[in-house]
Amino acid sequence: MEFDQKLLVEKRKFQIKELNISVQANYPTVHGWLLHMYQDVESLIFRGNGILDANKFLQLPFAARLRKLLILYESSFDDRLLVQLTAEHLQLASDFITDVGINRLLHRWNDFNYPIRSSFVIYVQINNSEAVVKSLDVMEAVHNENGVSEYLIEMANPNARMRVITRPSSVICTVFAVNNSQAPPPFSIPEIADDTTQPQH
Repeated sequence: MEFDQKLLVEKRKFQIKELNISVQANYPTVHGWLLHMYQDVESLIFRGNGILDANKFLQLPFAARLRKLLILYESSFDDRLLVQLTAEHLQLASDFITDVGINRLLHRWNDFNYPIRSSFVIYVQINNSEAVVKSLDVMEAVHNENGVSEYLIEMANPNARMRVITRPSSVICTVFAVNNSQAPPPFSIPEIADDTTQPQH
């Protein structure tokens, strides 16, 4: 249902922990409803048409508190806005994020000691995989002929590692424990949601 302020006869907030929204309309039609959510929303999965407005999204009271954010369509996140997201499980797509932006996000995850099993999938054009891991402590690197590169990265937390996989159109990162026998094998895609299909363009 498209948001209409007149539908809210009382000023009230919706107390919801997890949101799974699938709409055929553009993001602005649901933004009004999201503004009326409490700050304790922990998970948001959004499927919609058009491009999700990142600036508007970050104005939501719960945007900076989400632990899980999956935007299964295009968004306007850029390098500056990307690092404002703190979700431990993240998926999004954008034409405005660069290799430098992904590198800053990886540094943030390292510096802020993101927990084991944190992971992200970002659909973005990768021009230089080495720029993605610049100034990170790369322990191992493997480069495939079809443009896929994998990096094992030592983290500030001595008990954790990051595995970063770059493809021409995406970057995948997962944090795992050093002694974890279930750590993802080379070139595997970490599962962060039931639906991790690439957003439509």
